[in-house]
Amino acid sequence: MRSNGYTLVEMILVVVIIGILASVAIQSLNKTEGNRRLDDTMAEMEEIARAIVGDERLISSGARTDFGYVGDIGSLPSSLDDLVTNPGGYATWKGPYIRNNFIENSEDYKRDAWDNPYAYTGGITIASSTDGSPITKQLAASTGDLISNTIKGVIRDKAGLPPSDSAANVNVTVYYPDGSGSITSATTSPSRSGEFSFDNQVPIGIHLIRAVYSSASDTASKYLAVNPGSIILTELRFPSELWAGTGVTVILRPIGAGLLTELATEGCVANWQCVDEVSSDEDGTRVIRASSSYGTDLYEISDPTGTAGAIDSVIVYATARREHTLGDIRLSISSGGFLYTGVEQALDSLYAMYSYAWPINPNTGLAWTWPEISDVEAGAIIRGQNVGKPAYITQIWMVVAYTN
Repeated sequence: MRSNGYTLVEMILVVVIIGILASVAIQSLNKTEGNRRLDDTMAEMEEIARAIVGDERLISSGARTDFGYVGDIGSLPSSLDDLVTNPGGYATWKGPYIRNNFIENSEDYKRDAWDNPYAYTGGITIASSTDGSPITKQLAASTGDLISNTIKGVIRDKAGLPPSDSAANVNVTVYYPDGSGSITSATTSPSRSGEFSFDNQVPIGIHLIRAVYSSASDTASKYLAVNPGSIILTELRFPSELWAGTGVTVILRPIGAGLLTELATEGCVANWQCVDEVSSDEDGTRVIRASSSYGTDLYEISDPTGTAGAIDSVIVYATARREHTLGDIRLSISSGGFLYTGVEQALDSLYAMYSYAWPINPNTGLAWTWPEISDVEAGAIIRGQNVGKPAYITQIWMVVAYTN
């Protein structure tokens, strides 16, 4: 017969069960707390990274607007202190770059959720030791991706002509932070065809680039957003017609298929008929590239008539656009049966005019002749983003500028 109390064995079992349940609960709480600290630490490391190299989510008119400490200074900070305190009276420093969540502890942003200091020594990684399982945040693939980017471009006048013999009188300058709190610059002159390049020397950020034609005191400039690990392609166009000689030009349009026909059509039967109009009909008739790889169309061009004189340049024009966020075009010609392409130019989401000029025949390396003009085919290489987000060309034409 059972008494009204508990036996010693029963009491021991109850204590053991309570201990097990408590242990499980504590382990669960510890795991939950550990996960919270891990999430907080990873979020703070992300915030520190964006303070250093900028917030890629901040975009205006299709261009990134925030590049953090590196974008203002031109170098990586030597320590996390540089994000809240100007490290050397730098004129280009625009911090603080990070928000301190705890006023009573000004050092809080430098410690993880376990109160361990972040490991950062001026490189491209930030590390937290957490509770014994370290985690690392990488700012970029390499230091060079942040401070040694490339800008390439072309110079044109209002008529779309390159400088040709006047190239030596054109200076192109890009301005950017020097890594020590000041602004520096690099200057170059374009080639005869108007191409210029600043290779592996420009840090991320928003930088001014300017072209000056000394013979006419004419200037063209713009601001460029330089993203990490990028090769920026741009065009600087002077507001005046500087290199058109006597200003005599002849416009030649597609009249048939050329050596290559790789683009799809819309609104027309033959590819050349999609792009031969005098005034752009935009989406009325167009050729299409629904792929991230390039496709090429070349067109037979009408022969010039009643023309004579020295040819200054051959310029191919296109009216084109992209459907979504990515798309590029390279204007092209065929001379002597060989394909020649201009620089890659990023397409806009609205139809815009693109051009590329050849001051000399790339097949011979000499000045153009009129019989060679009759042999030329003109067109473009184009690509979109993917199958559902193509790029379009609605108009192609060729201009021959010459001097009587």
